[in-house]
Amino acid sequence: MAPESSHSAVGVCYPGDMSTYRVEHRTDDTVEIVAHTSDVHASQEELSHHAARLAAAGATGELVLVDETTGEDVARRHLQAEVAGTDDNGMG
Repeated sequence: MAPESSHSAVGVCYPGDMSTYRVEHRTDDTVEIVAHTSDVHASQEELSHHAARLAAAGATGELVLVDETTGEDVARRHLQAEVAGTDDNGMG
């Protein structure tokens, strides 16, 4: 019987490798789970999407992609709230 998951030396994932990840929004005093996913490559794009949405809503803190099996932080985006009424140069 083949192992449930395996990786090649160059990091290629084979069928059966179903790691799961969660996207967390962390602030100084809270952690909120924003989403769950099973594809780390798509998750990088998803993380950016959630970061943009939260920043547009005025959120601060950071968005973190967490491997649910190991609890390891895989990627993070620092959130800085967008300032309404400014142009590309930050001028009003």
